Amino acid sequence: MTVGGTRVAARQVKRSPFLLCGIVASAVSYADTATIELTCELDVTTESPDSDSKQSHETVVVELLLDPVTRFKAIVIHSVAIPVAVANKKGGAVTAFVDNSDENHWDIANRRDRSKVASDQSAAIDRTTGHITARSVTTVGAASQQVEARGTCTKIDASKQKK
Repeated sequence: MTVGGTRVAARQVKRSPFLLCGIVASAVSYADTATIELTCELDVTTESPDSDSKQSHETVVVELLLDPVTRFKAIVIHSVAIPVAVANKKGGAVTAFVDNSDENHWDIANRRDRSKVASDQSAAIDRTTGHITARSVTTVGAASQQVEARGTCTKIDASKQKK
């Protein structure tokens, strides 16, 4: 049997029709996802398991992924100090999410559990002021590291970007 130009044994297709449909549906579901890029100035506080606190400042790019049809939302912070990626959907290692977004702000939190490591991440952006807050707590056994960031974002003007 041929699927998408690739020869597939009929036995494999019979065993996993949902896997094939899931892959196709996933690609189609987010076809209309819009990306909004922001540049943000963040003041970051990192608290290590031994209660040591470290302050840093970072300029980062934040992507907002939005799909009005499926109501999918994600906030991705491209950062060295606080690389947060949250979405209003379970999947992969994401075991729980909370989406408190409304017309005035985006606000999403995720919980991930991987064997003995748990992480809680959240990001919120005020759509009027551009104020951003993000938090990441990673726990391994009894030890945890907390990272918090606060700052301000502005929309990236794509017409002024170097190509």
